[in-house]
Amino acid sequence: MAISISTVLGSGSSKTIINTDVSDISLVNNGAITLQAIEIDNGSNTSASYIHLYNVNATTSVTAGTTAPTMVLPCPESAKIDYVFPQGLTFNTGIVMLGTSNFEAVTYTTTAPSNAVSVKMILG
Repeated sequence: MAISISTVLGSGSSKTIINTDVSDISLVNNGAITLQAIEIDNGSNTSASYIHLYNVNATTSVTAGTTAPTMVLPCPESAKIDYVFPQGLTFNTGIVMLGTSNFEAVTYTTTAPSNAVSVKMILG
């Protein structure tokens, strides 16, 4: 897992989050924040990948295969996809992220995608 955080120049309090391997449960932000956009790059995989986002402030609050995600964002095989939320999506506790190879909300397998999936987020 490799997460980097940077402030977007000229954007006030916006941050860019880059996670180059979402196969582990990762803490994105440990407090209230608004998700403005997310880019999922699944170009290295021959099957779809799914990014599960949780409105929690610690990785210990998520048990893969048990905890229901707040949102699941799919990305087709061998593709890059952007989701933009013009009004923003508020996560009032924090954001924890996990990438899997299936969509099911709670009873999904915890199988990671075959290859790395890169996720970039703009938060404000």
